[in-house]
Amino acid sequence: MRRQDPISRLNADLAAEVFLHWVAVDKDAPWMASMVSRLWRKSILSCPQAWSIIRVDFEDKPLSEPPIQLLDDLEWCIEEDTEPDLETTYEPRGRPRPLALWLERAGSCPLFLSLILGRTYPAVPYMCRVWDKLLSAIGRAQEIELGAESRMVVDVILELLSDPAPGLRRLSVKCGVSFLRKADPWLDCEKSSLKSLLQAVAAAPALYALTLQDCLPSTYDRTAFSRLRELTLMDVRCTPGGLVSLLADFRDLEVLDINSSCLLVGDALSSSSQEFEPSRSIRLRKLKTLKLTSFHTHALAFLLRSLHAPLLRALEIRCDGPIIFSVRSTKDVEAGDEETKRNKTSEDERMHTFLDEMVTLGNALVDLVNTTPYLSSLTLQYVYIKDPALAACLHPLPNLQSLTLVGIFISDRTFRALSQQSSRGKVSICQQLKHLELERCPFVTGRMLARLVNARHGGYRLTRLNIIRCEKILEKDITAAWICDYSASMKIYYVPFEAHLDDTSDEDDEDDEEYDATLEKTFVDEYNHRGRSDEPKEVKIKHVYREKDVHRAAKKMGPNTVVIHDMSFPHAPL
Repeated sequence: MRRQDPISRLNADLAAEVFLHWVAVDKDAPWMASMVSRLWRKSILSCPQAWSIIRVDFEDKPLSEPPIQLLDDLEWCIEEDTEPDLETTYEPRGRPRPLALWLERAGSCPLFLSLILGRTYPAVPYMCRVWDKLLSAIGRAQEIELGAESRMVVDVILELLSDPAPGLRRLSVKCGVSFLRKADPWLDCEKSSLKSLLQAVAAAPALYALTLQDCLPSTYDRTAFSRLRELTLMDVRCTPGGLVSLLADFRDLEVLDINSSCLLVGDALSSSSQEFEPSRSIRLRKLKTLKLTSFHTHALAFLLRSLHAPLLRALEIRCDGPIIFSVRSTKDVEAGDEETKRNKTSEDERMHTFLDEMVTLGNALVDLVNTTPYLSSLTLQYVYIKDPALAACLHPLPNLQSLTLVGIFISDRTFRALSQQSSRGKVSICQQLKHLELERCPFVTGRMLARLVNARHGGYRLTRLNIIRCEKILEKDITAAWICDYSASMKIYYVPFEAHLDDTSDEDDEDDEEYDATLEKTFVDEYNHRGRSDEPKEVKIKHVYREKDVHRAAKKMGPNTVVIHDMSFPHAPL
């Protein structure tokens, strides 16, 4: 590489920052960086943090066994003080790394150790040597990640982790479902519990966070698990009572994240609400963040009713969606054949079931928020509840500062509740609300937005309003909402419902692109500001097509400006 290239002129601190970001996404980053130039080789060797992430991945290796001597073979590493020839130099990507050298270059930095095993395991002698190298550094490990198709193999590895790990803060265990693209049916016959997990947790007194994917501890120990502050459960299959018993032992959790898990009754997933009646309440006295993702409606309602978290600050619920029902007119059904009528009956039954589930889930959500007065952030994505239930959820939340709704049936009743004022001009509910984001909410209208912004002024005003692809919100509605903000300081991010363009050209990536003056227009507001001003208000409207141009356009146009983000380029560099 030539010295005049910009990449060769990076200072040491900036180069180290590049290496750390690179290593986070590429396990071969240190080797590849050493091939760029002598300057980069020198910089990467002087950055021990870049060598502190050690990933041993046998997931996609071929059947042939790697030579054992490569584990400690240092000759193939690029260490010569000459510029490497990329056409003749050995390609290091994917080769087994010399772990002793890697650990030496990491210095005294805390380590991240990752061991991933697929269906094709290396020879036992080779695996023993690899494991011995990793165990020699277990005392310096700050985070450990284990993954294997078979839970029995993971159990054996965890049993070897009985050595004290005083610095271990995070432990991730991934099994079975992580390898679904090539998993065998016999894995379903394995027990989902890990006998050695409790032993590994007990050997790490500083353990802070635990992630379990498609596995659970076989026995629960309140003494060992009560030290944990973060718990993530992914693709876990267990009975409702089993989940309640598990969470009861993590009594001091501060963050709970349950993702794509199934609550089973017997050996199958139950869709009956009667099977999910909570037998007892789980009190998580220190829980501050709760995330629930991809749950069946009745299972989600069961969890919401079972949990009691008085100090909860952030609640995030994301469900699969959207749900689409086919609509047929009565005339079409009467004129159709028997199959059409049967389909109509089936759709009606689905709709009635869906409406019942909306009521069940709405009541469960209301029960939870009634016990969380300190909630400051609420995110609901495709959580289908009725508008009265949503309004009831917001009533007991005086400290709510951020509200994000994606695909929610929010309509006039909730907006009236958020806009309602007392006799003294104070907002009745959600007095601290500052950030409101609505995405793909089909029933929201411009009149609702204008009324909300107009009612929340002074100390109750919104500082950020995001409207993303809401069907009934037009550009004129965004302008009207901005005009209702008397402070003229509310930031609005708007993406029209119809706007969706693919980024097929690089012409928009030029930073020096001039603004098109024809896109600017002036809007004179004749709106009566309720005695505040009798003068018409002149507002400049600016259309931009890239998110990074919003700030520049607002700064250039002045204070009385509405910047409309007209288009969305999902793959454009921002």
